[in-house]
Amino acid sequence: MADASQTDARLVESETTETDAVAGVAVGLSAVLFALAVAALFERVSLTGSLFGIRTVTLLGGL
Repeated sequence: MADASQTDARLVESETTETDAVAGVAVGLSAVLFALAVAALFERVSLTGSLFGIRTVTLLGGL
């Protein structure tokens, strides 16, 4: 029984690590897009301009 508990703990630990990584990427991306939206709000970044070859308005969800 002790071996089963250790195996279960390792499985849960690896799943948690993957989940944490996905959540971290999502939070990081939302933080970058939020900063971009605030910069566009205060006209530090043009909505009709482009960043990294992609129009700013497209990055913020507009068409």
